[in-house]
Amino acid sequence: MTTENSSPGGEVVNRIYRGQKLTIYEERSGWTRTTADGFTPRWSKTADLSEKQPPPAAEYAGPEQYRDPRSAPDAIPNSGEYNLSKADVDILWNGAKLVLDSQDCGTVTVADKSVSKKDTYYVTCSSGRAHNVFFTKVEALAAQ
Repeated sequence: MTTENSSPGGEVVNRIYRGQKLTIYEERSGWTRTTADGFTPRWSKTADLSEKQPPPAAEYAGPEQYRDPRSAPDAIPNSGEYNLSKADVDILWNGAKLVLDSQDCGTVTVADKSVSKKDTYYVTCSSGRAHNVFFTKVEALAAQ
C-alpha cells in the first residue's frame, strides 16, 4: 500500500491499492507521477511501487458475528492490505454490518479506512439510499 500525494512530499490525497495498475508519467527525485485510467495524475514514492504483481494477501473473513452475504466477496480488505491491521478489518466488518442493517444500504461493495480523517472508516453501497457511509472507530465499537 502506498499513498498518492498532490505533489512530491505534498498532502496525501488518496491511496494506491494492492495490485492496482498505473500509468507512469514521470519520475523525479524518488517520486513518480502516476495515474489509474481516467484519473488525475498524482505523486507516489518510487520505492513503494513495483513492476511485478504482488502475491495474494492472506484471507481473513472477519469476525463471525459481522459476516453478511450482502457484502461483496472482495469488499472488505484482508489485514495487511492497504496497511490495515486485523483490528481495522474487524472495525470495517462491524461498520459494514451496521450500515447494511440500517436498511440504507443494499450491498457493500467497498470498505476502507480514510486516508484524511483519523480513526474514520467508510463503506460504499451499490444499492439503497446511502452511497458512501463514514463512521468512526468509536461508533463502530459502541454499536457492538
